[in-house]
Amino acid sequence: MLSRTTPFAALIAVSALLLGACSQGRAASPNPDVEPAATARAGVRADVSALVELARSLDRFELRLISQCMSDQGLTYVVPPEAAPPAFEKTYGHTTADVSDGYPPLPALPPDPNARSSLKGSQADRDAWNEALFGAEDARETQTLSDGSGELSGPGEGCIAHARDVMFGSSTQGLEVVSLATNLPATAVKAASLDADMVTLNKEWSDCMSDKGHDDLTSPEEAIAAARATGESTATSVRLAKDDVACESASDYAAQRTAVEDRYLTGVMDAKEAQITGARETFTAAISKAKRELSSG
Repeated sequence: MLSRTTPFAALIAVSALLLGACSQGRAASPNPDVEPAATARAGVRADVSALVELARSLDRFELRLISQCMSDQGLTYVVPPEAAPPAFEKTYGHTTADVSDGYPPLPALPPDPNARSSLKGSQADRDAWNEALFGAEDARETQTLSDGSGELSGPGEGCIAHARDVMFGSSTQGLEVVSLATNLPATAVKAASLDADMVTLNKEWSDCMSDKGHDDLTSPEEAIAAARATGESTATSVRLAKDDVACESASDYAAQRTAVEDRYLTGVMDAKEAQITGARETFTAAISKAKRELSSG
């Protein structure tokens, strides 16, 4: 059955090579395609977020095309409610007020309406529903990334493939630009996490947390994971969250980390400027094609 995740996010298989892995520090770039800019560009996070939001807008049109395609076959596909996380998840920079009862809870995802639709009827009915949506497994198509760093794959037939064919001219043509947009924040932030300045900053934060009795934590992300593992509002998790905020405040952690990450975001945006411009143009054209198809249906 279809997962809660929307089609582009669920069905694009991005090679781990996209993020790369190298030794820490500036002597060896964390990712040869991600060099930090000397100075962060003002508003770079807003620029990245706008690109991600454009890709998500495209995704919403894809879902509507899928719904129309399924309806044409006498089947029901309900466009799921929007539940996209922000381009940059807040994992640091919380205030004392934010964590008075522990870290803010994760937002609850609404139930997937298509899980119910696909379970109706006989096994033959469910199989027909899934094949109409995804096509046959042996019809999946794979596209090698233009830089040779990995592969993307998706259905070669079925309503998902039809929607992408409408928007891009083939079932795999748009995968790379969507992957570029949706993975760009994580690519830059992952590279920034290995920067020498970030390593030093996290070590200072970790030492502070150890002094407060929280050993073996190397980043605020690990603190959040540890807190949620014990329950979001237990005494242990609340203490952990408050100690995290105190240790971040002691080193001006949020400002320093944001500065490092923004240099990497700027570096990625600058290095991929032509590709990003092409992605925006592709998304805009694809959305226009989707609107025409939907209005004529």
